[in-house]
Amino acid sequence: MVLNPNYKTAALPTPNFVEVQMDAVELLMASVAHEYTDFHYTAADGSDQVVPLRAPTLLQAVRLCKRYRSLLAVFDGANPVDALFDAGDEAVAAFVACAAGRERDERFEVWLADAPDGVAVDMAIMAAALMFGGSDPEVFFQKISLKLVQAGLIKTAKMPTKKTPAQAEIDRAVDALLTESGSQELSSAS
Repeated sequence: MVLNPNYKTAALPTPNFVEVQMDAVELLMASVAHEYTDFHYTAADGSDQVVPLRAPTLLQAVRLCKRYRSLLAVFDGANPVDALFDAGDEAVAAFVACAAGRERDERFEVWLADAPDGVAVDMAIMAAALMFGGSDPEVFFQKISLKLVQAGLIKTAKMPTKKTPAQAEIDRAVDALLTESGSQELSSAS
């Protein structure tokens, strides 16, 4: 180990023999944090209490989906809150535990699965809203894809656009009008 006099701690060699200053890692850990939103609830004694919640991370979401396959529906384009509650009490509790910074805290998850609705349901709704920012899950994944494209890790690809039945009906009507007017123009030109 080589001591660097410019830093308080030693530089450690990585597998590529690049020195990483421990102070830089400590600084990163101290300066980068999740954004939390306060979840307010009324305690049994009538006092207002606060639990900070944040969006579960992408890695937490992957681990949750491995643990509870039913949570995959949350990311499948359905209404995230509906899909979350359809996944079952234990899956909801695990999702909320991640948002509360208590991933895999079995005691908290068991309590939350049986907690009063005003706490468990409201926390789950807030956690889902924080994760997706009120947007469709598709937007969530587009943001991740954009970051990967910007980093040069993937190339952009044209995404097929999904049309609602109403949009498809409008397109058919416009096509019919254009076809009609086109055939009228052709017949009047001859």
